[in-house]
Amino acid sequence: MLTSDEGTQASKYEKIFVAQQGSVSDAHLETTLERLRQLAVARDGNAIRQVLLEFIPGARLTLEVRE
Repeated sequence: MLTSDEGTQASKYEKIFVAQQGSVSDAHLETTLERLRQLAVARDGNAIRQVLLEFIPGARLTLEVRE
């Protein structure tokens, strides 16, 4: 959850706000996507969640594996 002080913009919907994203280099994005692809092939859900937590600051993901 973000507050109005944390770089959000109003949307056309009263209760929906858009967060401002920081920039990510193309190289970092490509590296992260490749790691995620490899982990998906290996079906390593916990490692995928960990990579996403590192890549998306403030993300809240469930760390349990659902099959």
